[in-house]
Amino acid sequence: MKKIKLLLYLFFSLFSMHSQVLINEFEPNPSGTDSPNQSIELKGAPNTSFSGVIISVEGDRENSRKGTVEGLNNVSGDFDANGLLVISIPDLENPSFTLILLDIFSGSVGDTVDPTAIQANVLDAIGVADTVNDLPELIADDLGGVNLVPPNTTEPTLLFRDSLDNSIYVVINSSIYNGQGEMLSISEFDGDPTIPSFGIENRSNNGVVLSISSLDINKKLVNVYPNPVKEGEVILNTNINGTINVEVFTFSGKKILSFYSKNKIINLQDLEPGKYVVKFRLGNQQLVSRIVVL
Repeated sequence: MKKIKLLLYLFFSLFSMHSQVLINEFEPNPSGTDSPNQSIELKGAPNTSFSGVIISVEGDRENSRKGTVEGLNNVSGDFDANGLLVISIPDLENPSFTLILLDIFSGSVGDTVDPTAIQANVLDAIGVADTVNDLPELIADDLGGVNLVPPNTTEPTLLFRDSLDNSIYVVINSSIYNGQGEMLSISEFDGDPTIPSFGIENRSNNGVVLSISSLDINKKLVNVYPNPVKEGEVILNTNINGTINVEVFTFSGKKILSFYSKNKIINLQDLEPGKYVVKFRLGNQQLVSRIVVL
């Protein structure tokens, strides 16, 4: 079995859509009987052409082929006016696996993949596991992508990116989860996120990502405004008083700020323009909000 040992070039950027092509939607384990082929939706610059390679790398820690190429497909086509391209490939093996989108690939099915030594531009990488035990075998994080945390041992039926900010969500048994494995409410989206929408712009969260698993028993919501943030401040519209713990994360999950505020006007002037996840803790209540800083 050949092992790939070449230089890795990474220019993974979550929001650079004009130069970046992303895996936008696919079905890791479609409902019902598996068909011989499956659709994968890519997202890129509108009205441009694309050619590349999609590979899947086995991620089941109990499988003797873990870490090897299970599927390899050359793909091409034209992005439509919305920047969407739907391609068809042979059905993927059910999770756990890492799905990788590259511009080229010199290896073959059965090769062992060294994530530090791929001679290609890695455009996107998503690791999908059906159990937390398989997370160490996923390699998307090593390639600048994301390994999704499974909320349980049931394989996801659908995975898609938010049409506005490219956040990743997974569908399991008609329930919706974020990339950290936290359950969300379907009502938070501008359409039913549990239904595949290949060739149509994906559903979008309505701006506040509030995980059901992290709500306190009072189930109270906190409004955050203005959003986008223009003057470096966010105001919490709530009748709860007390010291607020504020934590700011990048979309890759890196914590960049943590502080306490004694009032409901939260100073975020230290943030560079961009998109962030902010956690506000007020006593036993927690709000997780996505914000845009201009």
